[in-house]
Amino acid sequence: MPLLSLNMTRNSSVAGNRLAASGRLDSLVRTHGMMRARNDESSRKRDPGSSQFTLAISLLLVLFSISISYGQQLTPDQQAEMILSSARRAYNEKNYGFAATRFREFLAKFGNHKDAPSARYGLALALFETQPPDAQAALEQLQPLAGNKDFADYPFVLHYLASAHRGLGIKELEQAKPADATQKRSLAQKHFDEAARQFAAAAQAFAGRVQEFKPDAKELPLDFEWSARARCDQAEMLLRTSKPKEAQALTASFVGVRNASDDSRLIKSRYRNLGLYYHGYASFLLKDYLAAGRSLNMLAPFSDPAFGRHARFLLARVHHESEELNEAARHYDGVLTDYEASKKQATEALQQPDRFKK
Repeated sequence: MPLLSLNMTRNSSVAGNRLAASGRLDSLVRTHGMMRARNDESSRKRDPGSSQFTLAISLLLVLFSISISYGQQLTPDQQAEMILSSARRAYNEKNYGFAATRFREFLAKFGNHKDAPSARYGLALALFETQPPDAQAALEQLQPLAGNKDFADYPFVLHYLASAHRGLGIKELEQAKPADATQKRSLAQKHFDEAARQFAAAAQAFAGRVQEFKPDAKELPLDFEWSARARCDQAEMLLRTSKPKEAQALTASFVGVRNASDDSRLIKSRYRNLGLYYHGYASFLLKDYLAAGRSLNMLAPFSDPAFGRHARFLLARVHHESEELNEAARHYDGVLTDYEASKKQATEALQQPDRFKK
């Protein structure tokens, strides 16, 4: 019995090849998607400006007041710094619409300024955060930066460029109508292929910044974690484009495959469970049930809110296909129990609307 009817609808990230099975890959993209690092320690890298922005803009305001008092005007550099600082402050205060406006103002007035690349990057991040996210506009800001390897946040540029393509691919699929479904899937496929390429480049760029560290280190370097994250994202794109064999090979190190140069490090990554999920998913699609069962069993008790339930469903299917019916029934029942529990929690949350206010 087939696991998926490789189809793809919005708010579900199951790709143009219809990676379906209860749409859990979609929910994964919602939670771990374009802005996946939101709650990560590493998310501080996304800030488009320095942590000293408050001091900087305060000093500029004082300078502005003094200049006005003496009938003087700010120099172009001072004006540029003032606009850019206000944009960064708005971004860090989560006022993304105003931040985008100020970044655009900076670029319109000071497009050749030395900080123009930083402003483009900041604008792209703000566009990702607006509701709904504007992936196309973000893509347009990131593309000029993709060839600038000297840019301080170059690996992040590649990662978010890939995220923009992923978002645009999903958008093509969600807008598909029966009359143009084939064309939309083709367009989505192109975006997912490009996303896979850029995620691979991002993983390599992050890895290139990692210094040597001890195998028994309690915390892995942030650049290493971002490289692991990008590897998982690339695996997702490979699954979306019907390349489970490549996805399985890419995520094998999260399982702990011997003789791989980076096993001992990736099995300690905070993204190991996500890598195990993709490895198990890919293995299931390849009907490699032994490998799928090994990876998916490591995810017990299947508590991840994004992919835990789908991982358990896949494990139930593994037992089902292997004619281990008692185990299959136990996991199917677990999926249903988890679903009812999450539905109850959602119902209770909706009765407390204040929890959703920002």
